[in-house]
Amino acid sequence: MDIDDYQQAAGRSDILPSEELTLPLLGLAGEIGNLAAELKKRQRDALGYRGFRDEVREELGDLIWYAAALARRCDLDLGQVLTENLQKTEERYLRPPAPPPHELFDDGLEPAEQLPRQIDITFAESVEIDRGAGPVPVVRIYRGPSTVGDPLDDNSDDNDDYRYHDALHLAHMAVLGWSPTMRGLLDVKRRSDPDANRIQDGGRAAVIEEGLAAYVFSVAAEHSFFATGDRVPADVLKACRKMTAHLEVSRRSSADWEYAILTGYEMFRALREHRGGTVHADLVARTLTFTPPAPKSRPAPSLALKLGKLVVFEGLDRAGKSTQRDLLESVLDAGSTTFAHMPSGFTDFTRRLYRLLETKPPVRPLARQLAHLSCHSESIEELIDSTRRGALVLDRWWWSTLAYGWYATGGELGLSEATFRSLVNEVWGSVEADLVFLFLHAHLSDVNNADGVKEGYEAIAAADPDRVVIVPPMSASDTHDFIITELRQRGLLEPDDSR
Repeated sequence: MDIDDYQQAAGRSDILPSEELTLPLLGLAGEIGNLAAELKKRQRDALGYRGFRDEVREELGDLIWYAAALARRCDLDLGQVLTENLQKTEERYLRPPAPPPHELFDDGLEPAEQLPRQIDITFAESVEIDRGAGPVPVVRIYRGPSTVGDPLDDNSDDNDDYRYHDALHLAHMAVLGWSPTMRGLLDVKRRSDPDANRIQDGGRAAVIEEGLAAYVFSVAAEHSFFATGDRVPADVLKACRKMTAHLEVSRRSSADWEYAILTGYEMFRALREHRGGTVHADLVARTLTFTPPAPKSRPAPSLALKLGKLVVFEGLDRAGKSTQRDLLESVLDAGSTTFAHMPSGFTDFTRRLYRLLETKPPVRPLARQLAHLSCHSESIEELIDSTRRGALVLDRWWWSTLAYGWYATGGELGLSEATFRSLVNEVWGSVEADLVFLFLHAHLSDVNNADGVKEGYEAIAAADPDRVVIVPPMSASDTHDFIITELRQRGLLEPDDSR
């Protein structure tokens, strides 16, 4: 039976008030409830219940009857509704693996008014000390040697890396062929066409794009920046199309927007991980590709920590501690400093126990922490001896035991905080750090960074602020330079002329 014929015929049995929307809507809800009830019967008696198929047939018929009643009251053609729904779902879920070619909005114009068909944009992160109360990481973007736009920071109390969001505008440009923001930054507005310059490339369009970028970012942050899936929530795509309905980009489909968003966040994640890099945009292929930044060359080891000094790298997992320890080791004289990771320590026993803790940890939280302290205790004498022979750099020490072992467990150890601290102090009481570099900004998510860990580190650091340096989020090379500067300013390095 044709759906339009059904809608007309069903009207003959429609005795509901002609202007009433509530009853058809309640009818739809009721039929959904009936279907759920039938499913419950089937779940309870999977082998014995025989009426499921017949009941579903009847309830679906009633459901369609109420849908037709609602469509008539809204002056909608049910056949057209279903046609449009089929078009939407096919566009959404039968998306090809790569965006197909399309015409660009500025085809036929002079190159000076076209978005560049191929372009490399380099993102470089640095730190500025005069933007806020403390050092603030900023990102500059470059086209070749020339800067594009102003340096960006996150403009937020949270270190959420929004400073890299120009990657999203590049995705709009490459995949959609549209970005009023990039047109302005690259100075390719369509000034020969007053209406295009005023409407498509004007301030309102740019504000809409920036607003969409911020909105989608807030959703992406709740979805691991789309790292774990290939779909964007449908309401996000709907909002993007609705906000741009009066602009030329309205010709792009929901699938196009999904391509653009996923491509942009693929670049965002790469830039975030590498703290910079180069994004190549190809508007013909509708793609973005990423090249990591080249590692900075380092001079041969030429520095030395002073005898007896202890420097600690502490903080969250995936925050760059081990990377900085390795970079520091590469510039320090090999004979001047001992480097160690805790709790793996120095002995075969501690290394084997640490591997066991990482792969097959105890079930009880207290057992895990006591095993960590066992590794610490086994290594303490060697740590002390290292400071007698030269300097010592530790990747983690007892702060991790408190932050992860106490603050993150919510008191699950079965001990009081005072008792647990006394155990830690019994092991570490004879060891004092000259400087602790505290890393509180994880570049990547990690399940170990549970609620309470960061707050625990902050509380521990607040008790001894003079010996703590909180490392701001920045690139690995800039962080290394920052650490060397701090060591030099605090007198922990041997003078250059003494070696």
